[in-house]
Amino acid sequence: MAIASDRFTAKPGGTMEGVFVAVRASIPIAVIPNTGKPCAAVPGSRGIGKRMGFEIGAGWTSLSQRSHKEKTSFKLGAPGSA
Repeated sequence: MAIASDRFTAKPGGTMEGVFVAVRASIPIAVIPNTGKPCAAVPGSRGIGKRMGFEIGAGWTSLSQRSHKEKTSFKLGAPGSA
């Protein structure tokens, strides 16, 4: 299932807040910078469910090939699962 959302708002300190929307779910999340990132392979941000308070995914920041603007790609999943 592909999900796209541009409804995230930048907050002080590099965090973003928005709502994850799927077919039957609408979950407020916060995307926070991973300040303890030891290497480039580690995600640059973490997604935290605001209601539940636990991690729901990770994000990587890259440069868009079309617009040349910074973008964050987000992958939903349980932390530590491979």
